[in-house]
Amino acid sequence: MNIHFFSQVFVALFAVGLLACEPSTDSYAKKIHAVAVAPTAEDSLEHTAAPVDVRAIDLSALPDLDAIIPQLAQKQVVFVGEIHDRFGHHLAQLEIIKRLHRAHSDLAIGVEYFQRSSQPHLDAYIAGELDEKGFLKKTEYFERWSFDYRLYRPIFRYARKHNIPLVALNIPTEISRKVALSGLGSLTDDEKAQVTAQVDKSDLEYRELLRAVFEEHRQRNTELDNFDYFVEAQLLWDESMADNATGYLREYPQRHLVILAGNGHLVYGSGIPRRLLRRLPVTSATVINASGQPAEPDMADFLVFPPKVTLPSAGLLGIYMQKKETSVVVEDLVPQGGAAKAGLTKGDQLVAIHGEAIETLGDVKIALLDKRPGDRINITVKRDASSTSPEVLEFEVVLTAHQ
Repeated sequence: MNIHFFSQVFVALFAVGLLACEPSTDSYAKKIHAVAVAPTAEDSLEHTAAPVDVRAIDLSALPDLDAIIPQLAQKQVVFVGEIHDRFGHHLAQLEIIKRLHRAHSDLAIGVEYFQRSSQPHLDAYIAGELDEKGFLKKTEYFERWSFDYRLYRPIFRYARKHNIPLVALNIPTEISRKVALSGLGSLTDDEKAQVTAQVDKSDLEYRELLRAVFEEHRQRNTELDNFDYFVEAQLLWDESMADNATGYLREYPQRHLVILAGNGHLVYGSGIPRRLLRRLPVTSATVINASGQPAEPDMADFLVFPPKVTLPSAGLLGIYMQKKETSVVVEDLVPQGGAAKAGLTKGDQLVAIHGEAIETLGDVKIALLDKRPGDRINITVKRDASSTSPEVLEFEVVLTAHQ
């Protein structure tokens, strides 16, 4: 294999070179002696090139999704990968879930997108005790997962409609960030209690293939300067997600589980799959959404190629926000954005949108969730909020598209 996928926020693709096999020095010397002349370049290539295993796919005969479902349905755990910001990948995941649910009424869905502490809120959402906005607020979705919620919404709504449990697999972002910067040894006893203690560092290939990912992340984050710590953070993440999935299966041994995670946590079995199977020997299969990226025969059991599907443009305020204690402040404005045109300025504190109180960045995103470019919203701000007599102002902002 020469391609692996790993990521902390989004999936990255990396390639490493293939080395052709060469004969031993002794055998090569015998060849020279027997011929009594030095071989030409053509002779050398002819005699030293090793046979390669070349596989082929007839693209005109690719089966549809239904062709692999009977094999997937025989497995207790099915891992389904994704590139997080590809809507088509999530729609493909949903189609697999629908078909497996028809085969197994006891299906559950394990997800990378939520942390274990949010499990009671996922349960309440599935049970109908929390509406969608309450679900997003309680889980702190927008603070802890950076991808557009609308990408995942069809999956969550299907799970709720059919009472399919959602299982939170992830660890707190504060912990993974701390380990990436300071290593496993920096964790407190309380933090250690929130993650698995079983971290297997024996997979040296896993470690080496993280080097390119580390360099990419380091270019964007100057705080990230220790490769060993970065590897420990990735290991802790994958091990803990595998451990959380194992815990669920031990509690509900008759259930079938679909695990949704970034391709980097699943391909070649290096991340979650191998670590789950080390804990619990269940039958499993891995499906990778391969559209838009190179594919290799040993990266998964099955590859699927969903069409490209684009989400509708979201309506944007045109501001950069900063969280300050229990308030959200305008840090900067997009020139010609809706907020700037309406009269908001740097330093304004957001108080409410359409009468809904704003205390977190997530509150703003929840308020704008289904808004489109051209929609008008009413926004209340405090100007000079730190003064003894701040000015409370009302604005009507026309939302814009991405700029």
